[in-house]
Amino acid sequence: MHAFHQYILDQLTERLNKHRVVVWYDPRAEFRPFLQDVLGVEPSGCRIQTIDFDGMQVGVCVSCGSLFEIKFVVEPQVEMDEPQPLLIYMPAARPDRTESPLAELEQAGDTYEPQLKRLARNVLRHQYSDGQIDDMLASDVVSYADVVGLLAEDDGRQKSMLKVIFADARDNGQLLADWIGQPELDNMVQEKAGGGEILQLARSRLGLELDDTGDLADARRQVLRYVLVGEFRGDYDGEPPAAAAMIPAPAKKEQQKFIGEVAVALRRRHPEVYATLADRVESELGLSSSALPPERLGRIDTFRFEERSLLCYVGQLIVDHRYEEAAQLVADHRRSFWTDRDLRRQNQWEVCRWMAELGVLAREVRRTLPAGNLGPAAWIERYTGVDGWYRLDLTQRRLECLVAGMTEDPECEAALNRVRADYEAVLQEMATGFLNSLREAGWSTAGVLNQSRTHTDLVAGGGRTAYFLVDSLRYEMGVELREQLSDADELALAAAAAAIPTITPISMAALMPGAATSFTVTDSGGELAASVDGSPLPGLQARQKYLKSRVPDVVDLELGRLLGMAPSDLRKRKNFDNASLIVVRSQDIDAFGETGSNHLARQVMDTAVGNIARAIRKLADLGVERFVITADHGHLFTWAKEESMRMDSPGGQTLDLHRRCWIGRGGTTPAGAVRINGAELGYGTDLDFVFPSGISVFRAGGDLAYHHGGLSLQELVIPILVVRMARRVKTPHGLAKVAVSDVPTTLTNRTFGVTVSVPVDIFHPEPISVRPVLLHGGVLVGEAGMALDADYDQKTHCVVVQPGKSARVAMFLQNDNCDKVRLIVLDPATDAVLFQSNDIQIRLGTR
Repeated sequence: MHAFHQYILDQLTERLNKHRVVVWYDPRAEFRPFLQDVLGVEPSGCRIQTIDFDGMQVGVCVSCGSLFEIKFVVEPQVEMDEPQPLLIYMPAARPDRTESPLAELEQAGDTYEPQLKRLARNVLRHQYSDGQIDDMLASDVVSYADVVGLLAEDDGRQKSMLKVIFADARDNGQLLADWIGQPELDNMVQEKAGGGEILQLARSRLGLELDDTGDLADARRQVLRYVLVGEFRGDYDGEPPAAAAMIPAPAKKEQQKFIGEVAVALRRRHPEVYATLADRVESELGLSSSALPPERLGRIDTFRFEERSLLCYVGQLIVDHRYEEAAQLVADHRRSFWTDRDLRRQNQWEVCRWMAELGVLAREVRRTLPAGNLGPAAWIERYTGVDGWYRLDLTQRRLECLVAGMTEDPECEAALNRVRADYEAVLQEMATGFLNSLREAGWSTAGVLNQSRTHTDLVAGGGRTAYFLVDSLRYEMGVELREQLSDADELALAAAAAAIPTITPISMAALMPGAATSFTVTDSGGELAASVDGSPLPGLQARQKYLKSRVPDVVDLELGRLLGMAPSDLRKRKNFDNASLIVVRSQDIDAFGETGSNHLARQVMDTAVGNIARAIRKLADLGVERFVITADHGHLFTWAKEESMRMDSPGGQTLDLHRRCWIGRGGTTPAGAVRINGAELGYGTDLDFVFPSGISVFRAGGDLAYHHGGLSLQELVIPILVVRMARRVKTPHGLAKVAVSDVPTTLTNRTFGVTVSVPVDIFHPEPISVRPVLLHGGVLVGEAGMALDADYDQKTHCVVVQPGKSARVAMFLQNDNCDKVRLIVLDPATDAVLFQSNDIQIRLGTR
């Protein structure tokens, strides 16, 4: 039995297994020799013969011309309770789609109309290349016997040498790509007389005529130009540049399709060679200097100049407020051959993606800001709702953190300035509107949880609790923390209104026990202080002493120290295992924000949420199940204020002065500011409080970009998360095996790529979610930012890797205030370490 016979038999067997009845139409009677082989004799007479089809007993009936006779013969067979499979062969007949006597049989079963040449091509490809096959099947009278002869072992025809030389190529597109990408094999191609076959393949599949007398190097150059220019031209919406017009164009759709297949295979199988060759063709044809309209460039970035031209165009769209168009263009082009090879290019597109998103959100928020009277509680609800205005601040923070961590400045500087201005304009409107709402409500936020009730309502009486006091944790950061803790057993996020003024000595005191029933702001010997239950609390030491008096077994930990301590050292800490309250303090956001080093502050902010999540999981592993995470206040963090946005302080008797609030007595209220006396805020004090009504600042010490103390939503609204997380059991057999390669020994850039792979494991057949991080002394200083060949979750920074496959993961060093880091791959569900590198030295700016 020859290969063609077996191939057809397999096709029929599959259909009979599935449909039981197959009506086979063969208008040219081309397959009659096959039926003769199957039946053992020349088909004659309209009758059913039972034949063995590879172990399946099949009834075969060959038509003699009458459809009614066929129906009469086969009906008794198909009406049986368990009929055997039935093949009805209809030579020299075509199906009648309207009134065929066999319509019921065809509808109940299957109609088969194979084409001899198409089936032959599928079988011949095992021995010949498509160029050879095209020549073999060129005649209009190719018969079944001809195909059998072509497949014969001893026909004397030379089989495909290209399939021998390029054995890894699975199809003709890969075969041509391998030839283009491996010029070092030309000698072998010549020795095995494969050059003619190359020319034949190019002619039949690409439609490119090559000189039979030329050498392979020249043929390669022509094929390369034809393929690259052909792909570019087919993707370009308009008249191609003159240089491209000199290159022949394919005449048929299937040739254009094959051009794309070759180009894709060349990029995937020989990326380094492709980059060099594409750059060469781009330079030779002067394509980058052709001034092509970027909006006409298609979705395939054949040449490097296309990616760069499109990035500039995205920037211009953003400058022109065409944010949705920019976002769509980024979605279409942020992942291309050129960006996937260069993390710096990926960063440039990622910045544009965030800029477009920020522009869209700024427009959306501005459109939904209330025009009439709306109470403070309603403002806060719109800010913190499911699709609330907080998303604007979340997007702005992610954009600015990404910019701060880039090795190079964003290329679209004008676009960045545009969205920054849009964001600040919306902040101004939002702050002014909210302050007016507060004024009309008598500075009350009735209907919103008051910060001073946090300990009484959510901490006390809840059992052993870890109480996280995070200085300057903005509400949107609380939303991100909720995402990172999504696997918790219980998880709730609420919004609260911080104590006014929103500065650390006041708002942090409002989180102490007793603040719900006795809280005020006082002048404590010439120093501003909050007073709780009659105790003035001007600073950290006073608060710690007061808390100890109320909760004697309290354990106080600083977040960075907690993360850097071994679990065994934590357990040795006095009273840790028996403490009813574990306070975890973090001042990183506020401390770095107030330094004036905006670049470093943004890097720290981008890791703050991850460090809190790590600390919660660490304490959960030590048996702490309940957590309350909150902040003293939020913040505004834009950029340095221009002179027009700075105002003189009120003067008078100044007790305390911040960029966003003045506390004292007397003085003059500046234009664009509001004065509130202590009684209006519910405080038993004669102090006055003056705040800018928008987002302006007083001329005072401190940073010109990072601020708090005022009455904006970003400063006043704080998150409160209540979490219950049981200890996760970490068993060796329950953890996936992860391999990581390409880990550098030294970092000279903030971004670098590593390869993460998960072997096939019968215990873990499903995709594995991992969280690669960079740690310094237990503190998170970097995370995964994107991934190739794997799913990446932007909210949790987790990468989902398929077993048996590898993923290229881009790591971002977000806090470069360290001399070395380690790459750690964590199990997101348990924080168990799946991989840990050696120390990676930090040498930024060196090569």
